[in-house]
Amino acid sequence: MAEDTYRDPHHAPDSSLDGFADYHAHLKDATKRSQKNTFERFAGLLYEAHGMRSSSVEQLTEQLWAQPAAWQAVRAHHIQDFVAWLTTQHYAPRSMKVMLSTLCTYCRHAARAGYLSDEEVLQITQLKLPDPSCDADDDAAPVRRGNKKPTSTMLSAEQAKALIQRLNTGEIGLRDQLLVCLLLEQGLTIKQVQELRIEHVNLDAAIIKVAHPNTPQQMSHPLTEATYTTLTAYLAFFPTAQVIWRRHLELSWRLHTPGHLTAGRPLPVTLTLRNRSHVTLGDSISACSPRRSSPLLYRWDTRQAPADRSAR
Repeated sequence: MAEDTYRDPHHAPDSSLDGFADYHAHLKDATKRSQKNTFERFAGLLYEAHGMRSSSVEQLTEQLWAQPAAWQAVRAHHIQDFVAWLTTQHYAPRSMKVMLSTLCTYCRHAARAGYLSDEEVLQITQLKLPDPSCDADDDAAPVRRGNKKPTSTMLSAEQAKALIQRLNTGEIGLRDQLLVCLLLEQGLTIKQVQELRIEHVNLDAAIIKVAHPNTPQQMSHPLTEATYTTLTAYLAFFPTAQVIWRRHLELSWRLHTPGHLTAGRPLPVTLTLRNRSHVTLGDSISACSPRRSSPLLYRWDTRQAPADRSAR
């Protein structure tokens, strides 16, 4: 692509700007990773479709990241082709906007160093993303879907009671039962369960301290009998530990069917509270109240029938 090479005869390259080190020094690590991912995709297009001279895509990616001179052959139609390719790959508009902004930023730095003309940078920065509403094939685009169930599984009072009172042995079984107690008996949210630590537990006073989003200090919650018994047995496995959850806790779990509620069996569980009268099982905790938009989880009292709770 020697014909695309540009050097402004009236603007000698500034050696002090011959590199992006100063710019990179102010970037966060996450931004650097995002930009390198953008350059990897862009370099692949330049290398394969436009014959950009380089030994490999990896080398061209590194040159675009570190050397302003690598941008002297970049033209507006290259970036326009890149945006068109992103559209065919069904990237989200926000992601495409970030990648286009990244390329424009580096073109401006390359222009300051004398490797791109002001006219070329102007053409590049004036590029726009296609209007998503004008994409006639957008409805036919493949969409990645999660493993969410189409409907939730109702959890009756008897099933909730069986979950809380089931006998478990071993670390995994007690951990699963403890999760059920914290979610159903104590009414904690997923975030509160994930952040629970040893120092938040006081077995002598039978309380746990939990952070609430609307208060700066932690609030004390009295432990129910089932939670106290399960928590005591579970912590006996780790008498010197500083954390409750031995591994990273991913609470995006499901519940086995009631016929599989056997002692010691792992119990993946996720809960969705649809209203004050019923607790349902879904793929995430999104217990909502008509008066609030933030996720909540009310305590399920297995001693009361759903009709009694709805009458409150």
